[in-house]
Amino acid sequence: MIYLGLFLQSFLAALILPFPSEASLLYLKSQSYPAVYLLLAAGFGNSLGAVVNYALGYYAKWSLLEKYLKVKREKVERAKTLVLKRAELLAFFCWLPVFGDFFAVALGFFKMRFISFLLIMSLAKFLRYAVLLFMF
Repeated sequence: MIYLGLFLQSFLAALILPFPSEASLLYLKSQSYPAVYLLLAAGFGNSLGAVVNYALGYYAKWSLLEKYLKVKREKVERAKTLVLKRAELLAFFCWLPVFGDFFAVALGFFKMRFISFLLIMSLAKFLRYAVLLFMF
């Protein structure tokens, strides 16, 4: 049950919600839970949350952006060139709090190849949690 809780907390933390998954991870480590299981629960939960963000971007409609965010299509097309030029780097930095959530949405919106996104983003998120677990 502990691992499911950490999984859910890490999942929610990736959805632009202020859930302190890192604090929970380190607390559970201090309670002698095996680091490998903690890493798996947090890594998979946070990665799944980023996949949801990617999907939100992927299935977003141009008309909604223009209507509610008052964004012009020309500006978005220029941003697309910049984002896709650095797509792998942005996918790697999806581990960053808040900014990473927006990177995932943008990469989905601009249709970065999903498998590339998934592999790079997951690697980065697992590395982040591994560093926390094994450095502190």
